[in-house]
Amino acid sequence: MKAETAGEGTRSPLARGLGKEEEGMVDRSIWKEHVIPWFISLFIIAILAGYAIPKFLRFQSRPVQVYLGEIYDAQKEYFLKHHTYASGENCFALLGWHPYIGRFHSFYCDTDKILCNRCKEECVTTNLSAVSARGFTIMASGNVDNDPGCDVWTMNDAKVIEHVVDDVAR
Repeated sequence: MKAETAGEGTRSPLARGLGKEEEGMVDRSIWKEHVIPWFISLFIIAILAGYAIPKFLRFQSRPVQVYLGEIYDAQKEYFLKHHTYASGENCFALLGWHPYIGRFHSFYCDTDKILCNRCKEECVTTNLSAVSARGFTIMASGNVDNDPGCDVWTMNDAKVIEHVVDDVAR
């Protein structure tokens, strides 16, 4: 008899409760004390994840706005020195701008482009960037959530940033 009692003490409460089923009764308090709170916790974590993941993906797009601001400042500085905006296939070289290592976005200035490190191909088919003697529009595109679509941002010479294609919201 002592061996049974000692053996039962080493079993988990859930196993002990289910073991009583053999005797014809199940200890339902085990479910109330252990399983139901676990399901409630899991449900709360799922709700928090559903809220936090889209916010995190939006946070990932913040560096793009900073980069576009840097390109904007470089274009304005270039304009002060040369009375025209940098353009052409070497636009970024003329501006002396290059994104930091580990970027997840591609950048476009007129016909010049810098593709992201992890991009196998461009995720946009239309280059919305343009440069003229009176103004410019620069563009960035990226895929922060690894799906087929990508986000597209533009900034013009009035420093108006526009999220043209919002892939995270879809």
